[in-house]
Formats: sequence, C-alpha cells, structure tokens
Amino acid sequence: MNIRVALFITTLLFIFSIKITAQHKKTPIPFQTIKGIVYDSETQKPIKNVTIFEEKNNYNSFTDDKGAFTFKVATGRKTIVFSHLGYESKISSIFLNASQEHEMVIFLEPSLTSLSEITLQQSLFQKEKTINPFIYSSGRSFSTEEAYRYAGTLGDPARMARAYPGVIPSNDNRNDIVIRGNSPIGLLWRVDGIEIPNPNHFGNVGLTGGTVTLLNPKMMTNSDFISSAFPVEYGNATAGVFDVKLKKGSTKKHEFRVGTGWNGLELAAEGPIYKNNSYIASYRYSFLDIIDEIGLDFGVLPKFQDFTTKLDFDLSEKLTLSVLGLWGISLINIDERETITASNSIGTVVNTGSDTYIGSAKFVYKPSYQTNYIFNISVNSAEYSSKIDEFNTNDNTSLKRIVDTYSLEKKYSVFTQFETYKIKNNHLKIGFRADLFDLDFNQQVIDDKNIKTVAKQNFKKTKFIVRCFATINFRL
Repeated sequence: MNIRVALFITTLLFIFSIKITAQHKKTPIPFQTIKGIVYDSETQKPIKNVTIFEEKNNYNSFTDDKGAFTFKVATGRKTIVFSHLGYESKISSIFLNASQEHEMVIFLEPSLTSLSEITLQQSLFQKEKTINPFIYSSGRSFSTEEAYRYAGTLGDPARMARAYPGVIPSNDNRNDIVIRGNSPIGLLWRVDGIEIPNPNHFGNVGLTGGTVTLLNPKMMTNSDFISSAFPVEYGNATAGVFDVKLKKGSTKKHEFRVGTGWNGLELAAEGPIYKNNSYIASYRYSFLDIIDEIGLDFGVLPKFQDFTTKLDFDLSEKLTLSVLGLWGISLINIDERETITASNSIGTVVNTGSDTYIGSAKFVYKPSYQTNYIFNISVNSAEYSSKIDEFNTNDNTSLKRIVDTYSLEKKYSVFTQFETYKIKNNHLKIGFRADLFDLDFNQQVIDDKNIKTVAKQNFKKTKFIVRCFATINFRL
C-alpha cells in the first residue's frame, strides 16, 4: 500500500510540477569599439560611404570622406560586412574582446558589372580574397583571428596554414610545412615587403621553420598565403609564400596589453606619437623560463625572447615613412649529466641557439591616388650556433667538444617599385630588388678521442643578387 501511495504522489509531482522562476537583473554585455579604414584594392584610395554592419544585429556604420569608420558592438565572435555600390561586398570574421579596441584595414575590389541596386547574399562575400590583386589562383588571405581559431595553431601562421588544402606538417614539434609535396625549404617569408630567411625561434641555417614563431600575430593585419602560381614579384620561392602585413598603431589613444600563452609572456603598447603618426610595440619572454626562476623544474627548458615594433609617420600629404624593427633570441640546453645512471656513464651536453634581427625603412610617395612609388631599404641578420660536448663519468674527465657549428647570414636589401592604374584602368607594377648577402658557415666535428678533426667545413663568401620584374593586369 505504501508503494502505491509513493508512486501516486510521484506521478502527481511529475505532472503538476511547479516551476519557480526567480526574477533577477541581467548582467549587461560589454561593448567594444571597431575602427579602421576601407580602401580601393586597386587605386589604394579610401572609399567613403561604405556600409558596414554586424551580420546578426543592427549595429551599423558608414565610412567618412577619408574612408575611416568607428562603431561599437557587443564583444564576442562577430561577422562584419562591408558593402558599397560598384564594389564586391566583403565579410570579415573577428573576435572582439573587452580589453582592446579592434582595428581593421579593408580592401574592396571594384566590380566590373554595373548594377542598379545591390542585394547582400552570402555568395557575394569573399573573405578569402587575397590582398595582392596579382594573385589569381592558389592564394587566400588570413587574419589574426584565424591564427588562434584553428585547433593547434598556438597563434602561429605556419601552424594555421596546416588547415588549408594541400598543406601538411612535416613535424608536430615544429612549424615547418609541406605544400603540395614541396620541401619546406622552398617557403618564402615576407614581412611588409621584406624577404626574411626564417622568422622563428630555434631555427637553423637554410630552414624556414622552428618551434616558436618570431612573429606576433596580434601585431599582424590581413595577410596573404600562396601555395603555387606565384606572381613575379615573389622571387626565390618554390613551395609557397607568406606575405605578412603588420598593422599600424592607433592614432587616437594609447593602449596597453599584458598576456601570456604558448608564445610567452607578452607586454604590448600602441598609440599616437604626433598628429597622425603612430607606434606599436610588443615584447615577449618565455613563460616557462619565468616558471623555472620560481623553482619549478620542467627538465629541458627552451628559452626565448623577442621584440617587434613599427613606427608610421606622415611626412607630408603624399609621402609616408614606415620603420620596422624585429629582434629575437633563443637558447636551449640539454644536459644528460642530470639524468645519468650507473649503467650508462657516457652522455652529451647540447647547447644550441639563434639570434635574429631585422630593420627596415620604407618610403611611400603617392603623387595621386592612381600612382605610387615605394622605396625600401632593409638589413636582416640570422645567426645560429650549436655545440655538443661529450662526457664520461667513469673517466672523471671534463667535457670534450665533438661538434661545433656556427652560421651567420646577413642580407642588405634595396627595393623600389612603381605602381599605376592610369593606363586605361589597367594595373601596372614594375619593381627592382638588389640583395647583398654576407655568408659565414663553420662546422667542425672531432672524433670521440678528441685527437683529430674528422670533418671540417668553412664557408665565407659575399653574394650579390639583382632582380627586376614587370607585370600588368588587363581589365577587358
């Protein structure tokens, strides 16, 4: 009888359950500012009256006479749409946080079809359209958000590219990539038009990858990745091209940022210098190295730090100057003496590291919106060293050097380019690049008895390379 009563009461409670709703005040969603400039992808001219809106809400804005825009939206992952009559609409996916304003630089491509009105459809949005108009196939643009969105990217553009068709990793411990079966050595890196050898920590001579990227993705703006069919301006590339663009600092107010992650502890700042001039800078230090200083032991400890800065100056209405500086150093020590056992008395001590710096000054002269001249001078240096010492605890002897490798590659470059759209709306680009290489490579291998040198290589030479190119885009 008690069981029947219990079942009856349970059924009544189930059918006539009472839902109690507590009235409470909702936490307001924080808003953040989105700002930037919209340009014509061909003439580089700012576009006014561009319609800008957030896809799922009613937040919208328009560009002013200088192509600039600013508006606030709720934080989170957002899809921003840019539309203007006579241009192909563009979509950009961003992640907006409450701690920092988001700055964008957008290029709209002119539409060849005259329309009486425009209807926004998802098929019109080309978020993967490349920044460089001379990339016709096997290329796509990527943003800072994509460097963090894909799983396993760790804020690294090279690791992000593994998600693209035809790209696979060569090693999970490093960011080297194989593009359509080509060697990772054939990958070309460009940063603001400067060709650099290897923008990674723990790299080595002749390689294009490493363990941790030297480039801070939070300082990058929309950039291009090309897997084949490279335009003529990309020389010495046989596998792929990363054409990375660094963003300009804020010209409105000073902003500061502190963060940490796989790429280290980061301190960053940006803001105006004078009038429309701006700066942006970032310093990163190995986070594990800081933990090690506290007293926590991680065994093999990679140490690295890097600094990136960019200064932009408006010298006149038609002349601008951009100064870029990039520096990074890395070191790793593997000492088997700490793990030696009685059964194995022989081991090695490995010390390997790299030191990289890049500096450039780029002048851009625009006599009109249809013509521009670029003059760029740069110097970059990549230094790598590796030393391997052997020990034997039974002999109670000191370390014996068995491998000693040192390499240094310095490059001094001059680049100039003329670009115009005055030839019946066709796009003409002519460029000249001269590179002076100062190469120094030394390797010495000694036998296990430390008596004689088994192998020795010494290479120290200066090389000079000159390249010229011309390309035109006909619009029929």
